[in-house]
Amino acid sequence: MKKITIAIALIIGAIATSFAEKSSTDAEALNIFKLLMNAHTTVWQKKHSYIEKSFLYKGQEISAYTKSGRLIGLSCRLVEVNDLPKEILNEIKRKYNNYQIADVLIFINSDGDACYYAGIKNNDMYTALKISATCKLHVIKKMHIK
Repeated sequence: MKKITIAIALIIGAIATSFAEKSSTDAEALNIFKLLMNAHTTVWQKKHSYIEKSFLYKGQEISAYTKSGRLIGLSCRLVEVNDLPKEILNEIKRKYNNYQIADVLIFINSDGDACYYAGIKNNDMYTALKISATCKLHVIKKMHIK
């Protein structure tokens, strides 16, 4: 997981800096990103006010989000719950000890800031959480499970 997070951060950093300055490293990183974005495994989808393009990177699906031609950020669904930072995992277990973590997503914006989202569930409730950089858990939505 750390490799995927680092790869996503490097891609975003390369894109952001390539617009600011034109060094050979930035140009090379941008070329790699263009190759990934133009790969035959990608799909463009218009969603609400943004465009999403998903592609495979080392077997992991990564989605890039753009609006008006500018990168908003990248997301990646984490396969293993233990891919979450330990502080976040401990906070979820502390506050929601009778819940199981069902889904985990990392979103990295165009500035390189990461934010985690988790879906947790118990016998009758699914709760979507946004997790801040300071490990604060914010409930986005609660849904009853039938």
